[in-house]
Amino acid sequence: MAWKAVEVVLVAYSSDAQRSVFSIGKAFPKYSMAHSYFDALKEMAREFVSDCDQKAEVQTFSYPLWKQGQTFALPEFSHSDGFDEYRDGRIYTFWRSWHDGFVKGTPLDWELQRRVALIDDAIWDVGPEAVATEIEKIRKLFELEQEIAKLKEQMAASVNVLPSMIGDNGGPPLEDAQVVALQRELALARQQISRLETEIAKSDPEPSKLDKIARALWEISVRIAKYCGQKADLFLSEGMKESGKAIGKWGTGAAIATVTAQSESIQSVAKAAWALARTLAGG
Repeated sequence: MAWKAVEVVLVAYSSDAQRSVFSIGKAFPKYSMAHSYFDALKEMAREFVSDCDQKAEVQTFSYPLWKQGQTFALPEFSHSDGFDEYRDGRIYTFWRSWHDGFVKGTPLDWELQRRVALIDDAIWDVGPEAVATEIEKIRKLFELEQEIAKLKEQMAASVNVLPSMIGDNGGPPLEDAQVVALQRELALARQQISRLETEIAKSDPEPSKLDKIARALWEISVRIAKYCGQKADLFLSEGMKESGKAIGKWGTGAAIATVTAQSESIQSVAKAAWALARTLAGG
């Protein structure tokens, strides 16, 4: 059965094989094309059966397609008529990544692949250009969702970080205007993220709204970075003094680093939102 399945696939490439550009054929120049064809068939059948024999817990797709060191990558087809556009064209960018992912054992995210597979038939029928445009929208939205998830995870993990940035000399927490302002900025960031999630959940997000939210997030991130910079300067200067000083706690340094990382993640979300807005606007 494996032999038959592989032969069906290989026959689909028979025209290339006959023109001596099928990659495995090029690997056996001393043989006739017929010999090369059957060598290719045997090699592919062996790899196919090997995959089928893998234990259930083994992630087959996490391994390179060819386990014996062969590399039948796209460049092997570089002299084949009709492959120039596929190899270099913008509209096939996703498919090159998709192909390379399976060859190298690093497939694209399965959820991203699922969304591409579910593109409406009417768009597929229009042609490669229309499909490429739709895929780009899907990719930009997916990337934005990933950045949002990363930021929300950071925020959830650091819910108790800000209190450690407020001085503690063994008594009640000291009032710290900068940290209070920082808390306010992070609350604003959460509000903007919520608005962003609402917008991208729509079937047709508005680029202008995405742009507005992205600008707000960027401004918030800049202010947070400013607060963290001021706090870090104070932390370093006071850290040179006796350890009893409130700001001398090394935990405060970790807190500054954590919030700074959030600021950078907020900027990443803003950039991803801008990228999606440009794509939706046709830019």
